[in-house]
Amino acid sequence: MHLYLIKQPLIQFLLLGIVVFFLDRLVVGSQDDPRQIQIDDSKYAEIAGIYEDNQGRSPSEQEMADLTVKWAQNEVLYREARLMGLDKGDEMIRQRLILKLRNVLFNRVVVSPPTEQKLLAWFEKNRAVYDQPDVYDFEQFKVGDLEASAQATELAAVLANNPPSSEWQSEIRRYQKRPANNIELLLGKADASALINSPDGQWVPVQSPVGWHLARITARYPGKPADFDQIRSKVGEDWKAQTMQAELAEALRGIAARYDIRIELSTPPEGWDSQKIEAVRLTMESSE
Repeated sequence: MHLYLIKQPLIQFLLLGIVVFFLDRLVVGSQDDPRQIQIDDSKYAEIAGIYEDNQGRSPSEQEMADLTVKWAQNEVLYREARLMGLDKGDEMIRQRLILKLRNVLFNRVVVSPPTEQKLLAWFEKNRAVYDQPDVYDFEQFKVGDLEASAQATELAAVLANNPPSSEWQSEIRRYQKRPANNIELLLGKADASALINSPDGQWVPVQSPVGWHLARITARYPGKPADFDQIRSKVGEDWKAQTMQAELAEALRGIAARYDIRIELSTPPEGWDSQKIEAVRLTMESSE
């Protein structure tokens, strides 16, 4: 009786359907979850290798932390673009898909013009961007290497009452109208502050990455506060750009929240753990 039933076409069709169903479940079940992103040793090494190929050196731990978060952010956008079908009929490379999704999200952002009061408040909050800062003329010359601290201090005391000798005169480099942040790039924050706060014309020992120098301020030019009425159009454009970027970042965070992102390294960098990748959701940026 059972053999008779098995030979019936309808029964065979049903059995075949059951087999196909279970095979499909087996294959689908074995596929990776597109919303689960895993960063293992192999991927971590790949990220480091790409950086080393481009920069000619190995990344620091902080750089690797930033690179890993950025890779995960881009992987979220890449997979979301695929799930949305943005690759249909178009074999775009990974970065093109990421850019496509960013453009899709950006085009959905609608920003209403701010009130005058709101724009003025935003201007005051960001006034440092628009104010003309104090700037300085200064000059400096190198005294010695990183061990020449005592030599620099001694020479500064000598130059307090005497001009630099011809030996040093030829080494003097002069800089005009540099803001404080530019001097900080040259000398570091502490030494730049010491120079700026010193009396004009007084030689001050300062240390740069290449050694000890003497430097002095030769002229100061006070900054000028920005006039909102004169630059209102510029402020409005900047406000709109920042607001749109914030809206886009929020959209990106919403997408990232739908993904299960895990870091599973055999030897994670110091200070990193499985929760660190939450930075992907908290710092999703709208720029490339």
